[in-house]
Amino acid sequence: MPSHASTQTAALSPSSSSSRGSATSESPPLPASPPLPASPPPLTSTAVRDDLRCKYPYKACFHPRSIKKDGEMHSLCEFHRKKANSIQKIYATKRRQQLRALKKHKILQHKQRETDDLPDRVESFATRLEHELDASQQYEYERRPPQIKPDSRRDAPTTRQFDMSFLLNHS
Repeated sequence: MPSHASTQTAALSPSSSSSRGSATSESPPLPASPPLPASPPPLTSTAVRDDLRCKYPYKACFHPRSIKKDGEMHSLCEFHRKKANSIQKIYATKRRQQLRALKKHKILQHKQRETDDLPDRVESFATRLEHELDASQQYEYERRPPQIKPDSRRDAPTTRQFDMSFLLNHS
């Protein structure tokens, strides 16, 4: 069944009048008028073709899909896109907060481990220090300076004299 606009166009076109009329009588050609635009379809469930309809997965949505900036079609209508984007923002915010909390927790665990190991380190340092002190004391006792005989003290000079002439010569 042809649409209303196509029948009007066919009736007004000069080719249809020439095929019905006689070839001897020429009527002036009618001006070609542009086809009348089809009236928009009523807003019903069949108004939007299935391939242009919103592809919301949880419930049938009869709104048309929104159009991207580059001219391609989104898979959802504008309402469902806004809804999905807001939910995505909430999930992303929660995820970032969880990651920050996990990072802080790991840092605190590492610091706690360092402070827990501190008494062990102090004990090991103390035992090493004691061993070193014991070893150095034994070494000192074994290497006592020789006793100076009283006679050799008399032979030694009582005062020491230093040559400081190098300090006076600046040139």
